[in-house]
Formats: sequence, C-alpha cells, structure tokens
Amino acid sequence: MKLERRHFLRIACLAMATVVCAGISQARALGADVLAWAGPIVDSAIPNGTAVKSTVADRFAHPPAAGGAGEPTAGSGSTWVYDKAHGIAAWLENGDLTGSEILYVSSPPGSLPSRDLSNVVSVRGLHLGMTPAEAAKVLGVSTSSVRTMSGVPTLFTATHAPPCPTGPEGSCDIDAVIKFKAGHAYSIGLWH
Repeated sequence: MKLERRHFLRIACLAMATVVCAGISQARALGADVLAWAGPIVDSAIPNGTAVKSTVADRFAHPPAAGGAGEPTAGSGSTWVYDKAHGIAAWLENGDLTGSEILYVSSPPGSLPSRDLSNVVSVRGLHLGMTPAEAAKVLGVSTSSVRTMSGVPTLFTATHAPPCPTGPEGSCDIDAVIKFKAGHAYSIGLWH
C-alpha cells in the first residue's frame, strides 16, 4: 500500500476554503525552512510495502504534538513540536489519515514549540528505544513481522491488512509504523 504525501501534510489552503482553513487551528504557521525540513519526515511516514495483519490497535493517549506549530488546511492540517534536549520531534496529522508520530531527528532549521518528548509512551506501551521483539509483543505480532522496507527495518501493522476495505481511496486502517536503527525504535507512528 502506498499513501501519497498529500495524505499527511498540506501546505496551502484552497482559495475558496480560506474561511474554513482559518478556523481549524490556532497554532502558529510553520516557516518555509521548517516545511522543507518536515517534508522528508512526512514522505517516509508510511513505508512502501504490505502491512502485517494485527488485531491490536494502539494510539497515544494525548497526541504529543497537540498545540504545536502548524499548517492548517481545509479539512486537515498538521502540528509539530521539538524536544531539543533529546533530539525528538513529534507531529500530529488530522485529515485523510489521522494520528501522530514521534521520532529521533536533527533539529529543525527554524523554531518549533519545545516540549519534553523523552517519556512519550503509547497506551499499550510503545516507546522510542524499544527493541523489535518488545514492539512486536505489544502489537501482538511475530518478530518475523519486522521487515526491511526502503532499507530500514520496519514493523508495519494494520487491523485491516490487504485486501483493504473500501474507503477513501481504498486505504487500509493503519495502526503502527515503527522504524528501527541499531536494534532500537527511532520512529513510532500511530495512525487511524
């Protein structure tokens, strides 16, 4: 399943929807430099590949980027925060696909609201730094479900694995995308 960038980050309101757009978020807008920094993060949020079927869905009880700097658009938008002390970013997307991602990443070139993200844990216990075996156990799948996607060991689960139910653009319910480096989670995206 391949989801396009437009499912995650929209950077401009349609001229006819500016009134709707203005009411979606009171977050301060992202600068062009931060948008350029965020683009590759958004592009890699959902890997190319097939999700592993899971009966376990997870979420963050409180979206870690809620109230951050954002780019509202008609019907959707994203907000971002950054933890400079720990090198962790978080973003919240509302729209075609809704959810949050936390990940270790270099500092943005502009400023984002600061928040301590070092202790962010999902409802079921997913957290940065965990091993593939720990993540697989939390999501109720085998450790063999960790696959290399785009050169990165990734655990990609969905409660409705392909064939996908009919929905907007035939998308699946995506629940978790966890990416690993050196045997530990460096990115956790929880979507619905």
